[in-house]
Amino acid sequence: MNSVWLILMKVFVAIFVILLFCKIRPWWKKMACLLVSLAFILLAGFHYMFPDYPSIETTGKQKVMTETVYFSHETEFPDLATEGKKREIPVKVWLPEGKDDEKLPLIIYSHGSFGIPEANESLFNELASHGYAVMSLAHPHHSFSTQLSNGESVTVDWNFLQEVMASQGSEDLPKVLNNLRKWVAIRVEDLNFIVDCLQDESQNNEMSQFFDQEAILLAGHSLGGSAALQVGRERSKDFKAVISLEAPFIGDIMDVEGDHYTFIAEEYPLPILHFYSDAIWDKIEDTTTYTANANLLEKDSNKFVNVYLPGSGHLGLTDLRLFSPLLTNLMDGRLNTKPTEDNLKRINEETLRFLDQLALND
Repeated sequence: MNSVWLILMKVFVAIFVILLFCKIRPWWKKMACLLVSLAFILLAGFHYMFPDYPSIETTGKQKVMTETVYFSHETEFPDLATEGKKREIPVKVWLPEGKDDEKLPLIIYSHGSFGIPEANESLFNELASHGYAVMSLAHPHHSFSTQLSNGESVTVDWNFLQEVMASQGSEDLPKVLNNLRKWVAIRVEDLNFIVDCLQDESQNNEMSQFFDQEAILLAGHSLGGSAALQVGRERSKDFKAVISLEAPFIGDIMDVEGDHYTFIAEEYPLPILHFYSDAIWDKIEDTTTYTANANLLEKDSNKFVNVYLPGSGHLGLTDLRLFSPLLTNLMDGRLNTKPTEDNLKRINEETLRFLDQLALND
């Protein structure tokens, strides 16, 4: 269907150009024809850029329900507060229906830079349909746009946006490391606060009644995955595993030595399911930020599961491809060569296989 819109757009562009050079009288009739053809160009272009792709069908037996809850706390990062010294964190929750009397395994997810809580909604729906719960955080000022409980929207922090763009390809390792640590720190604070709330019975948090405290996992994409990996190492007794979608071990970086980073030597304490795309896979051993990741490729495959998804770019690991395949492919440097659904379904399958090995739903 997307190719049809492309053909229509080209047809109306040709019509527009022809009309532009045709002599049509009176002048207002020519203007009307030009405006109509321009409108069809914009319409076809919009549908080509943002096709109405259906959601990935779930394979589980459970129907899925969603809701949004809000957590607020005093932050150590006043520049990233949402009101005064407080930072509100909207959290979207995916749950299987009819499981009110059961304690569910829980996956807590952190989106990537400029992402949104629905970044991997296909995965979240799939997990919930199989009896898992998912809490996906919105990180105000790091998300493209975050809607708070009072209806106000918080847009991405301009300094954060500029720093991320400037760091791409930068060889100034100390500066890049300083920025990486700064960006991850607010994510770590958000994740720790949510986990603390769920574990603190005195909070009277109604959401905690749904979750099995002994079966909590962390997950995330890119920067969010790095935050999940750091929290997983720092408080490994609280979690069963980490699911990471192409994220470096930023929290494991110790220092800079010449043209590379040095990392903590101690083995990561939790099982990890790590997905990789064509953006990093072939150069993972030559990318100093991913040195710890490269080392895990040679470790115990039962504890550290690495899945390579050929034909996918970094953003292609998220549902952005369903929203706009063309835009995603442009931002990914045209690495997304496989059909939109293929890699998203593979992520779902591999994640369920990993969770089955952990036996969380038994």
